[in-house]
Amino acid sequence: PEEEDSEGFYPYDTLPEIIGGYAALAAKLEYPEIARKAGVEGTVIVNVILSKDGRVIGTEVIKSLGNNGCDEAAIRAIKSVKWKPAYQRDKPVKVKIAISVVFRLK
Repeated sequence: PEEEDSEGFYPYDTLPEIIGGYAALAAKLEYPEIARKAGVEGTVIVNVILSKDGRVIGTEVIKSLGNNGCDEAAIRAIKSVKWKPAYQRDKPVKVKIAISVVFRLK
């Protein structure tokens, strides 16, 4: 079986990147109104599986901010940005990475 089909281990040499960097992710992030009113701040950590072509094909929240909409907002933002895929030996590969999404009130 191909390595890309294995569960849990996705080898790569070059990390995937958000096109436009974290600024692009922050621009897509919508602070949930309920969290804003409650003064919720913190970091949501999401495991993201990216395909060979840089599409988000799976997400799993591994650190939540609770039932206030932040987890869902983080996933929406991650799915809405464009990604450069990870590479192994100059070939694009499927990869699983953890992304931190920070919620801070201004």
